[in-house]
Amino acid sequence: MGPMGPSMFSAAVRLLCGLLLLVLCTWSAPASAQPEGVDEEAGREYANQAMQAYSKEDYGTALTAFAEARKVYPTGQVLRMTGYTLFALENWLEAANTLDEALKTEFKPLSEDDAEHATTQLNEALTHLAVVTVTSSIDGAELSIDDGEAVALPATVRTDPGSHAFVVTAPGHDDVYRQEELEAGQELTFSMDPDPSTGDAPKPKPKPKAAPEPDDDDDSSGAGWFPGQGTVGLITAGAGVAVGAVGIVALVYGTTLRSSVQENIDTHNALYDPSCNTNTELCHYDIALINQDGERAQTFQDAGLAMTITGGALLAAGVTLWLFAGDDSGSADGADQASWSCLPGVAGVGAREGASPTEIGVGCFGSF
Repeated sequence: MGPMGPSMFSAAVRLLCGLLLLVLCTWSAPASAQPEGVDEEAGREYANQAMQAYSKEDYGTALTAFAEARKVYPTGQVLRMTGYTLFALENWLEAANTLDEALKTEFKPLSEDDAEHATTQLNEALTHLAVVTVTSSIDGAELSIDDGEAVALPATVRTDPGSHAFVVTAPGHDDVYRQEELEAGQELTFSMDPDPSTGDAPKPKPKPKAAPEPDDDDDSSGAGWFPGQGTVGLITAGAGVAVGAVGIVALVYGTTLRSSVQENIDTHNALYDPSCNTNTELCHYDIALINQDGERAQTFQDAGLAMTITGGALLAAGVTLWLFAGDDSGSADGADQASWSCLPGVAGVGAREGASPTEIGVGCFGSF
């Protein structure tokens, strides 16, 4: 082999430089995925505190601790459990955005099973939100919703249901406004193109519609006519049943006694003459007893009939109150929270550091 010429030496240098660059890129790739200011020890501590509160359904405390963990240790698991806590608090917009971030993070990303569960929760949160896609043919156009931070168009944004003001701005163009009433689960797409600026005064911005004041006379609110109406209705109906039952018993007893009195009258007529000329004293005494029994029978019949009618009226009134009470039980919406497999069990709290998702339970958290 002869001596290395200039061209061969140059090629070798270029090859060596390329290999060094490849090695440097390989070493720097993992470090680039880690955010600045990471404190793993503090993050794990905050995350474990949050999980203990979460397991007790103390979601406010859990959210505070997860927020601290997120500042210094924003792993996929920390973001996912933060999203689940927001979900439990029915903060649908923040829950969806945080779960989306958890699925996209490259810093200790979620396992396949955890990512699948997080996707399910994200889709559930989206059913409570509206998704709007806004486009524009104007270069440099930006969108602002309800005077919020502007984003470049085209843009797809999530927002809570209700009335929202959309404003599109572009250099050298007049602002264009649009008001939309959005519903949960709605997906809407539209285009907004500002007109070239003419120097005229800008159009007034539309304001979001204020929430309607509750109508105290509107029975559709489900609150009934007065607080505790359902409970009062049930008590009234129960009292009506009790009074009616006693009335029926008294009415039956009075009717039976009336029948006995009639038998005594027939027996008296068979033993004595109508004027009591014979056995006068016994005849009058027997008449007095029969009259006394007759009065008792009439009293029980009258009282039984009155109580039966009163009981029926109370029952009807109680049922009416209960039927038109709506939902005044005072139960919190939290009782309606979806049941999900991610609620941590006993194994999830205080689990040993480095435990696998199988040991702790997929759907709660694996290892922070």
